[in-house]
Amino acid sequence: IASLLESLGRLDEAIAGLRRAAALESDALEAHARLGNLLGRRGDPAAAREHFLAALALAPHSAELHSNLGHTFLAQGRTEEALAPYRRALELNPAFFRKIAQEIAIAGKGIVWRNPQAMLDELGIRRDG
Repeated sequence: IASLLESLGRLDEAIAGLRRAAALESDALEAHARLGNLLGRRGDPAAAREHFLAALALAPHSAELHSNLGHTFLAQGRTEEALAPYRRALELNPAFFRKIAQEIAIAGKGIVWRNPQAMLDELGIRRDG
């Protein structure tokens, strides 16, 4: 239902339904992740971060959730705090390089990496192999 409400542009109703689901379900991973995304789109990065943290408690190895958490910090101009979750996302899945590099470049934070290895080196991430 939340997907339908979202597609109809009824974000407040979708958010309310997902909040009910998150409160009722013991394993509310999807509800928390979707709430994080919707709240971020609505311009509430602090609330989005809360739900991404709840989702990460259930799925700590999700590169996408770590990346989304980093984005919530970046949306508030907290670039240094964004780097830790971005670093973890890259450790879990280096393919997130383009998404993360683009988010940082779009935010105009003056950090530009020309390739994945430069980003990994600067963030202190070692790749096996």
